[in-house]
Amino acid sequence: MVLLKKWGIKICRKSKKRFKKAGDLCMLPKQKNINQMGFYSTFEEQLNHNHPLYKLSLAIRWHIFDDAFAKHYSLTQGKPAKPIRRMVALLILKQMRNLSDESVVEQWSENSYYQYFSGEQFFSANMPCVSYLNLCITP
Repeated sequence: MVLLKKWGIKICRKSKKRFKKAGDLCMLPKQKNINQMGFYSTFEEQLNHNHPLYKLSLAIRWHIFDDAFAKHYSLTQGKPAKPIRRMVALLILKQMRNLSDESVVEQWSENSYYQYFSGEQFFSANMPCVSYLNLCITP
């Protein structure tokens, strides 16, 4: 604290606040919350680990679907496909929640648990695919 004798005002060096009484003290700086989530935190840091979809996503052996459906995809021909896990997850969610194709695709872009269930690491506001006539086609 610095005492300005001319005006009789005390000033805190850190915060530059003025104090008129002799007993007034400088305020300590606030502690930063190191546990606060960043804007780009992963789903595992944000989501409730007891949520049913979170638990189910860990229980399913997704590699089985990758192995079973990989033979139907070409690495060299056509437009790149959406991830197999995402497409299987959308079908599972559609059946579990009794949703239409359009509804599950729309809800996926709004629901972080749906996105984590389908293998995403970060939230995405984009649609997972375009849905019409019971088909999911890359936009």
